[in-house]
Amino acid sequence: MKRALKALVRRRWVPSVAGGIVRLLGGTWLIQTRGERNFRRGQAEGRPLIGAFFHGRHVPVMYYMSLPDNRPWTIMISFSRDGDLLAGVMTRLGYHVVRGSSGHGGSRALVGLIRQGKRRPTMPIAMAVDGSRGPRGRVQLGLVLLAKKTGGVILPVTASCRKSRVLTRSWDRMVIPRPYARVHVACGELIRVPRDSDSAQLERYRLQVERSLLAITREADRQAGFADGAPLQAPLP
Repeated sequence: MKRALKALVRRRWVPSVAGGIVRLLGGTWLIQTRGERNFRRGQAEGRPLIGAFFHGRHVPVMYYMSLPDNRPWTIMISFSRDGDLLAGVMTRLGYHVVRGSSGHGGSRALVGLIRQGKRRPTMPIAMAVDGSRGPRGRVQLGLVLLAKKTGGVILPVTASCRKSRVLTRSWDRMVIPRPYARVHVACGELIRVPRDSDSAQLERYRLQVERSLLAITREADRQAGFADGAPLQAPLP
């Protein structure tokens, strides 16, 4: 009985409370955007818009995307216990959640995202491109496969903030802006992946997204005055 109650609290109440906290916290932030015209151009194209971001920046990025003018979004979240909590939070913020990750259920989740993109092309898709396990700052191939299969357009997006807490023990070095912080959000140029792309071309597009994200994140960090003790990209294993 006690175990069932704990599971109920973890599945329903904790995500709801956490989502409310994120909403309240984000409501205190002063958000400044750069390259938002790319976002609006992607919205206007009438095909799936795929928001690509690094996992460590997902708290401010997800809040920005959940604002009334920017939503709704579909997002893929892992099957882990942390993923259970995050899925509840994202649902509270207005996201449609598809479960899976590069480490567990990834193929099934990718198929789900492809179907979602084809069925509802005007609903954008959000994806942490370095997966649920990393390596940090390295774009995985699933993103460009998704763009190829759906005919979607990729929007690199990032966020930075000087007044923030960095979770140094997490693999992604998650950045959480503090209350009343100035948050810098940046959107890169749209990237289109043709449906007839072969494996070599897909790798070039993957690298293009990775380089774009690294560039706009470094620039956002510079503008925000944010400095971390580790590089954006973790070394390859």
